[in-house]
Amino acid sequence: MLLSAASELSVVSVNLMKSGRDLSGYVQDAQRAVRDRVTLPSGYRLIWTSQYEHLARAEERLKLVVPVTSGIILLPLYLNFGSLAKSLIVLLSVPFAAIGAIWYLDYLCYNMSVAVWVGIIALAGVAAEIAWSCLSISTRPMSGVCEKVAWRRRMIYEKPLWKERSSACVRR
Repeated sequence: MLLSAASELSVVSVNLMKSGRDLSGYVQDAQRAVRDRVTLPSGYRLIWTSQYEHLARAEERLKLVVPVTSGIILLPLYLNFGSLAKSLIVLLSVPFAAIGAIWYLDYLCYNMSVAVWVGIIALAGVAAEIAWSCLSISTRPMSGVCEKVAWRRRMIYEKPLWKERSSACVRR
């Protein structure tokens, strides 16, 4: 326990080191226990701060940022595909990736933290990008594919690649 004075107020700081649990669940259980068992005299206040405060602020921010970002992302997807259904297919890959990540984190017994949430957000971006790529490739017309396959076959079996490169350099 630490006793100090900050801005003319006496401050008692209690540092807790927890292990084996996620921070948010631990602090919520501790808050419930303190609320049920401790009565604070008038003029006293109890503040839960440090990493828990950062996690709580990040969760509150994400409640606003995720829907707004999804709406912002939906517009270019709709402009690209010209179809709301295809755009929603790309956006649906994001929650499936996030659910899979959370299941895997639970399987590995990882605790949730701000860094883990940042990783899940990055995973969501990659999932949307891969879904967009797969959907745009699968809906692309097949013109020119046969010519590309024939060119690749010729490059592999008939003419070595270094000769093709050297002849391309000479032509320039």
